[in-house]
Amino acid sequence: MNIEIEQAAEALSTGSILLSLEVKTFGNLRTIPKGQFEAGDADKALLHMSKQLLARQELKDIESLFTETRRWLDTRALPSLFRRGVYRLPSQLLEQTETYLQAAAGRLQIKVDRLLTVYVPMMDSMSHRLGRFFSAMDYPTQEQLRAAFSIRWRYFSGQPVEELQFLSAEQQIAYQSKIKEEVQAEVEEVRSVLRAELKILVDHAHKRLTGQNSDGKPMVFRDTLLGNLNGFLDLFDKRDITNDQEFKRLVDEARALSKGIDPKLLRKNPDVRAEFAYGLTHLKTSLDGMMIERPSRRIKLLD
Repeated sequence: MNIEIEQAAEALSTGSILLSLEVKTFGNLRTIPKGQFEAGDADKALLHMSKQLLARQELKDIESLFTETRRWLDTRALPSLFRRGVYRLPSQLLEQTETYLQAAAGRLQIKVDRLLTVYVPMMDSMSHRLGRFFSAMDYPTQEQLRAAFSIRWRYFSGQPVEELQFLSAEQQIAYQSKIKEEVQAEVEEVRSVLRAELKILVDHAHKRLTGQNSDGKPMVFRDTLLGNLNGFLDLFDKRDITNDQEFKRLVDEARALSKGIDPKLLRKNPDVRAEFAYGLTHLKTSLDGMMIERPSRRIKLLD
């Protein structure tokens, strides 16, 4: 591990903490036994049918809250090499994250209460809609339904535990070597994710500001085009837990480019739009040269 990577690994270790998020929800689908439906001349072993138990906006609202919570974390936390649902959280964002998750848990209870107020009439409605496929045995009690939803989280350091002292000297050396390799991989993954996030935002902005519609007129764009970009730039210093100096120089260029720019100005002043788009072209080229491998994370953007 070279010196720069060692320093990055140290920055990652001291500047972040691991967050484990567990979201629990009600399983809304049940398999219909093969003996309850006609398969015609098809092989039943190849067929699987399921039924939806609940169909209400109140349930969709709960799922939307879970999605919103994960997306909020994705804009602040970073990937870790642990299982899915474990994030590398910058220490400077710990208080903000705890406040958000506590509020999300409170919002969840309110939404679950709303679901429970319509649960009994909903079951009656589903008995008619499902017909012969309805079974009261599929439905939990109200207490069980409430317990089916939760948002739980905990923090941990991910540092080697004291029990490692019971390994032999040879085993400890091998283990520490493995840890160094994993930390290096995590440093590269964290940097790759941040670079990819900015690239997605810049590519999107560049396309909207330089492209044309079928009628030859400039493409329209939402205010979020700048809002998402500035949101990333505002949080970058807190999220840069590997001290990525090469990328930071590019982030500073993006900050200088977007300073004083607002959506209204871009729409009304063609010269400002052209100048901003030119700067985005330079950023886009620089980011293309920085990308090693695109991570699997997705950022949802609105045109």
